[in-house]
Amino acid sequence: MNFERQSSIHKILGGTEEEQKKALENASEKFSTPLFYEDVERRKTPEEEEVIAFVVSQMADFLQDYGVLSLPINSSHVHIFDDSIMTERVRDWMEKEHPNPAEAFCDQNSQQIVVFGWKLKSLLDLAQIVAHELIHFQSFNSQVINSPKNTTPRPHRVGLAVHPTSQILPGIEHTRFGWLNEAITEELNMRFDEKLRGLPMLKEDHEKVEDFRQKGAASDLRAIYTERFAVPEGEKYIIRPRYFSYSQEREKLNKLIADIFERHAEDFESTEDVFKVFVQAAMTGDLKELATLIDSTFGSGTFKKMAAIKESSESGS
Repeated sequence: MNFERQSSIHKILGGTEEEQKKALENASEKFSTPLFYEDVERRKTPEEEEVIAFVVSQMADFLQDYGVLSLPINSSHVHIFDDSIMTERVRDWMEKEHPNPAEAFCDQNSQQIVVFGWKLKSLLDLAQIVAHELIHFQSFNSQVINSPKNTTPRPHRVGLAVHPTSQILPGIEHTRFGWLNEAITEELNMRFDEKLRGLPMLKEDHEKVEDFRQKGAASDLRAIYTERFAVPEGEKYIIRPRYFSYSQEREKLNKLIADIFERHAEDFESTEDVFKVFVQAAMTGDLKELATLIDSTFGSGTFKKMAAIKESSESGS
């Protein structure tokens, strides 16, 4: 059953109509109720608040170009966890559910975004991590009620990714179309990154990254930071890079897009137009156009086969 979206959830599957309605109402209430995670969350600095508010505002405008009507998300939906104040039980749970190198996650059940604060290296880093999770938040989300004895809905889809019923927070290797969904999300994030220049406090860091790119650094370099550590002589400083996530998955997606454009050049003006078909499927949940395009290019049934492909992940969530 479909409802007008008042949370990240577009659709509830399973259960009765009344159970679906109740589940949507609960999600809407969670979305609209400010939340603070006592004992695990730290207060954001004024600079972090400004960065998150800027990213949220810019993302709404950015996604409009892809036909997305954004939710009224604000910085209160983003939470920065601090491992120094976590209990051992919570820390063990975090390590189990979000093994390295995850930096953040978007939670359907709580309608919140969580950032692992101990992994942040700069304000630019924070902006890019939040942008990735915001894209997940704004994409097509659905849940399922799969038991008459337990009407609490479970995550079903985020973008193109279809969750297994056995895991609440599965890795992409266990999620149908998980690799493709993360590739689309991070490619969008890379396109969005240029907008971060518009915030003065991020401009200098952004220009440093661009300078490194011009000097031959990888094109998917997203941030750099200085790491300080002790040596017998005193202290030593090393510049460390951070890259946009899911390089293998993005490479596979871009190969798909290039092949589709080559075989359907009469239907598209550029590879970017092909990419938009992938984006719109992830954002709207309507897979028909994308499935038809892939099957007509690579053979009937190819789209379904792609769901079973397992790809390795480098970072992100």
